[in-house]
Amino acid sequence: MTRNDGPSVEQLIDDVKILDAMGIKILRTYNTSQYSQAERLLEAIARIQRDDPSFEMYVMLRAWIEAKNSWTREGAGPDHTLGNVANNTREIEAAVRLANSYPTIVKAIAVGNEAMVQ
Repeated sequence: MTRNDGPSVEQLIDDVKILDAMGIKILRTYNTSQYSQAERLLEAIARIQRDDPSFEMYVMLRAWIEAKNSWTREGAGPDHTLGNVANNTREIEAAVRLANSYPTIVKAIAVGNEAMVQ
């Protein structure tokens, strides 16, 4: 399985139920538009809640913001003074769309990444 594949909604339903049994009530994602895991996770929680309206699980969506040339090996590499505007815009738009689509599940949107400490 790769990040492009990721677990199915059905597999995520099982995983979310296990996490719930462990007392976990909030999950954090790492991106919103590059891969479909965040959307699948939200759909999995929504399906569980349709069957059991008392089920409680929330998500903090992460909009992954990256520098220009973050994933290239060409030239000088990432330029931390400039953003990847196209990707960053997609991330923010996807996070807003998902938060609006799942307003009772999405509790926060985090914008950034660990490399932004510069």
